[in-house]
Amino acid sequence: MLLTLAATITASSLALNVNEYDQWYARRFNFMKKEPLPYVYGWDVLPTSNISQMTEVSDGLVWAVVGNTLQQLDSDNNITPVKGVTTAGSDPPRILFSQKDNLLQLATSESYSQYSCTISALSTCTLQKTIKLTLPPITSFTSLTYRQSPGLLFGTSSGAYFLNPQNTTGTIITFGNITEKVLSMAVSSRVVAVGTEDKLHLYFVDADMWRFEYCESYVDNTNGMGWRTMDRTLWIASKTGVNVIEFDTSWGGYYIWRIGYLQGLPVANFTEVQISSCGRVWLGSTSGVVTFNSSLSEVLPSVVTSNQHSWNGVGQVSTERSPWRYLSEQRWLPFGPVMAMTVLMSGEAIIATTHGLSRIFWHPNYSLRQKAETFENITLQRHNRFGMVDDVTLTRPGDVTSFQYKPSDNDGLWTNIYLAAQCYRYRVNRSSEAKAAAWRSFTALERLYKVTPPERWGLMARSVVPRGTPTGSGQWHNSTTPGYENWTWKGDTSSDEVIGYFYALPLFHDYVCDNDADRDRVTRMLIGTTSYIMNNNWYLIDVTGRPTTWGIWNPSQLNHNATHYSERGLNSLEIITMLSVAYHYSGNQSFLEAIDHLGVGSGYFNNLVNWRIEYPQDQDYSDDELGFFALSAFSHVRESIPSAYAKYYDLAISRSWRLVAPHRTCLWTYMVQLWTGNVVAAVMDAADDELIQWSMEWIDWTVINTNRFDIVVDKEASRDGRIYSVDLLRQDERAMTQRWNGNVYQLDTAGQGQSEHDPSAFLLPYYLREFLLNKNR
Repeated sequence: MLLTLAATITASSLALNVNEYDQWYARRFNFMKKEPLPYVYGWDVLPTSNISQMTEVSDGLVWAVVGNTLQQLDSDNNITPVKGVTTAGSDPPRILFSQKDNLLQLATSESYSQYSCTISALSTCTLQKTIKLTLPPITSFTSLTYRQSPGLLFGTSSGAYFLNPQNTTGTIITFGNITEKVLSMAVSSRVVAVGTEDKLHLYFVDADMWRFEYCESYVDNTNGMGWRTMDRTLWIASKTGVNVIEFDTSWGGYYIWRIGYLQGLPVANFTEVQISSCGRVWLGSTSGVVTFNSSLSEVLPSVVTSNQHSWNGVGQVSTERSPWRYLSEQRWLPFGPVMAMTVLMSGEAIIATTHGLSRIFWHPNYSLRQKAETFENITLQRHNRFGMVDDVTLTRPGDVTSFQYKPSDNDGLWTNIYLAAQCYRYRVNRSSEAKAAAWRSFTALERLYKVTPPERWGLMARSVVPRGTPTGSGQWHNSTTPGYENWTWKGDTSSDEVIGYFYALPLFHDYVCDNDADRDRVTRMLIGTTSYIMNNNWYLIDVTGRPTTWGIWNPSQLNHNATHYSERGLNSLEIITMLSVAYHYSGNQSFLEAIDHLGVGSGYFNNLVNWRIEYPQDQDYSDDELGFFALSAFSHVRESIPSAYAKYYDLAISRSWRLVAPHRTCLWTYMVQLWTGNVVAAVMDAADDELIQWSMEWIDWTVINTNRFDIVVDKEASRDGRIYSVDLLRQDERAMTQRWNGNVYQLDTAGQGQSEHDPSAFLLPYYLREFLLNKNR
């Protein structure tokens, strides 16, 4: 009797379409050249630094206060001085710009100036008026109408001041008797907000009335403020969270809400607030940027009307998605605290940190197909080493033009994953590109068989390099096979490599090969490996004459040697799968008899049901990859295997899916849908979300999530000593995003941009999803 799959597998469902979505990108720049780090070679250099304020002056054209100068940044990221503007002063100027009449207003503690400007590639301004001032250093600057007088509001290090610019004498008045340091200001047509170190001051324009709230009491503090006009809310960013003042016109007052980690806020220590014209909130912090693009009610407490658990800031990859996004350093913006932000009318955000600048934008109406095409091009350009697909080293951090190929322990496995993706791709669209890609990888994999001694047919190499190429660590041998003497191959092949072949080659045989001669090349490899292991007492014997380190399927080892206890279930699953594949393509009864011998006689059927280890200190997510590849390989040939044997795979699938379904992993989800046809719609949607959220870059950046509020740390010790979360983050926020052998709950990684992963981890589930859609049409 099958294990019940609870609410996970209950009814047939598959979303037929993923709607077009907004695909986010980040273009990052270094300030000057600072080596070794945080300078990133892959980013262009802006010949500037110390940006303290930015504002959009025309479509995509931005003016930035850089030190004591005013510079123009265009959409091509050229920086030029704004001509005609004098910014001499002891402190950086503050600026206001009106696009309606191209009027620039510039203030320092010594003067206020108005300029009439002509906006172009080389913008020029003409001075119209200057008023001398004597003010403390200015912290903020805005315009407002105060008691029927249009004027200017200055926040300074020791108070707020109002100036009517029609008064050429420069006479100023204290604004609201505010005499403490002003941290931030925000003005709407009805309310003026001034934040100081001690208070939030609110001036109600229509009533000519003042009110204040104490900091570290009703509000945390007032590092930054911004109005969201769509819902009449004032967003106040602080060191410890966010306060939202919600104004209610029905009674003329306001509600004060505090938003922290319980409401899903990822980080704090905020330095800046900007709000787009469509209401997206951007919060700049000392370590990244947080965005919010939903209704306030999404994060406010609600009256409990049932015992149904609601979203509370964690579980962000579920269909109840978090309204927050965390854009971390390196992956989205340069290191360092956010010093200035501006949001353009297009929605693009330009963010300056202490070490560089980032332009965060998105392509609307993007599709998963476009993403896959981009990743295919990346694979062809940088991840095709003699047909093998693998990571590359970046000799200059973040610079993909500096890539260098390198052999790895698992070139066979990674190439088989890419091959499987191309098999599904070709099965669906019959494109010549897919067929060529599949054949290119198959030929490389066949080479890994042919470089080993002919008398050991079935033993494959881990990797190969041209003879004379530096090899690095591992056991390397010069090939003696006629026609392959110019290759050096890596030995000590593991079970990882082996099961990769048994996953991908049956797909290549059935979906790509179009004649018997080609299909015979495939079956010769599959049957050869199975026979080689079976004839060597269930070991993969290396050229040394001894078993490879991980090529062990012998019952005495798996069942009775404690050294191999953790391989007992997985390796039992692997060898029964290999025998099943060999029997399917050969019809040789000896393979079926071996299945019975190991499965029944040696207890391998019982072993494979419980193949996934749950003990945290021995849990290896690489085993998930190998286990699911083995289950998939068996499912592909299941029709040839007696039901008395196949039923154990049903049990293994049932248990495995129950354990991994909470991970929301798109590849395992689509595989189970292929095998069972009845994954519920909500789970399929979550799998689709993972593909949508996948970052457009494959560079191994440094990612730090352990500083986040919304993380609940898994207190059980892990096998590698790293820190993991209890709940999932969005795919583009995770530390481990580029392989199926990594722990999706890992919080940090110190990649520093020194390598680039190949895109197969996305391509395989994407094309499998396309295959599923095609089957259902």
